Amino acid sequence: MNNPETTANPERWLILSHAFNMDGRAASQTITDKLPHLRTMGIEPVIVSSVLGGQDEKFAHHQVWPIGGAGLRFDLRHVIRRYIGTGLAYKISVFLITLLLSPLILLEKLLFGLDSQASWAVTAYLYSLYLIKKHKIKVVYSTGGAYSAHLAGYWLKRATGICWIVEIHDPMIRLNELGAVEASRNAKFWAKMERRICHHSDIAWWFTEGALAKGRARHPLATAKLDCLMPGAEPPDVPMVQYAPGDRCNLAHFGSLSNTRSLKYFLMGFAVWAKVHPAAAAQVTIQIYGAQLDTESTKVVTEQQLRPYLKVFGRIEYSESLKLSGRQQVNMAMRQVDCLLLTHGDSDECSEYIPSKFYEYLWANRPQLMMIHANPQLKKLGEDYGFYVTPATDFEGIAVFLQQMFEDWQARSLKFIQPSVKPIDVKTCTEQIVRWVREMRSA
Repeated sequence: MNNPETTANPERWLILSHAFNMDGRAASQTITDKLPHLRTMGIEPVIVSSVLGGQDEKFAHHQVWPIGGAGLRFDLRHVIRRYIGTGLAYKISVFLITLLLSPLILLEKLLFGLDSQASWAVTAYLYSLYLIKKHKIKVVYSTGGAYSAHLAGYWLKRATGICWIVEIHDPMIRLNELGAVEASRNAKFWAKMERRICHHSDIAWWFTEGALAKGRARHPLATAKLDCLMPGAEPPDVPMVQYAPGDRCNLAHFGSLSNTRSLKYFLMGFAVWAKVHPAAAAQVTIQIYGAQLDTESTKVVTEQQLRPYLKVFGRIEYSESLKLSGRQQVNMAMRQVDCLLLTHGDSDECSEYIPSKFYEYLWANRPQLMMIHANPQLKKLGEDYGFYVTPATDFEGIAVFLQQMFEDWQARSLKFIQPSVKPIDVKTCTEQIVRWVREMRSA
């Protein structure tokens, strides 16, 4: 176990992060990018994570397994895939593991009905008790995406009284069509967890103003300091790639896709535009990095016969020949396309989140076609940077902006980041967190 120290007696913070050190995962990047800045500010991080990511060599990093059957199956799938890939051997291994653990998984669902990662909180809590005593930890910092990190942080706060700060990535409250918390035990548990954070943590922050406003409205008597802090992204550590326009206009989407964050509206808008401007559309390639097309997008592609325009790269992993991580390769690709696509979704939750890829996109210094739903903060950011901004579900409007973007590409006058507005960086974010903690402790 690596346990580096920068000074003889550094102040140590315990970091609870389920998805720590997972290449290309937003939940990992949001915290891993902060660690060098914490160290620069005299804080030595001690990390407790799941086994999903790689072992960190720069910081004290402790990986623990969950105790539940569903969690074990979830973690084992990732570990096996990391070592043997996703071929036949992987499928057979996962089948056998599922068969072996199925009684435990069934029992866990019947008794608790929580996310598969929930049981990781138990081992993270127990191991963290030992680390707090051993390293004289001053602060526990729990961060998403998996909410099990916050559950472990809550238990540590109640058991030790330690300073507990919370970084909430995604909305914890899932509402049904009537505006009430979903009826599932899992949804009700995490709604209760949000109440615990607001009343037992010392500081908690969301990534958007919309999420903060809703959190404060739900918990007007909160005793924790509640705030908003955009996470930003680090400047990419990649070889400098100079953009050069080619004979084709390349549009690219990077990141995960799902039926709730889909390219379907963009593709519908593209189909409308292509019918009116077929010669222009013939010069366009739509590149997809980081995922396969979601189900809804695939339907649009089939119905509108858009397959010839697409080039799907899927998830980019570490390259042995290039000696570059997936994240590094992706950042290089971002810098070479003509326009980046940012899709936001169409659900009520869009008011509470900003796609993490937006912050990475800024460092690529490429134009963006931003399709935004019900999020004034993100809309203003896009307009401040001078990008193409349109409502996410307005495929007619998307078609209009595609024509404008194509004309700008032809004229070699695409919209770059306004020089007066800089990308949002991690250093500023980390400094604010440390300032909050130090102000609170000196009050």
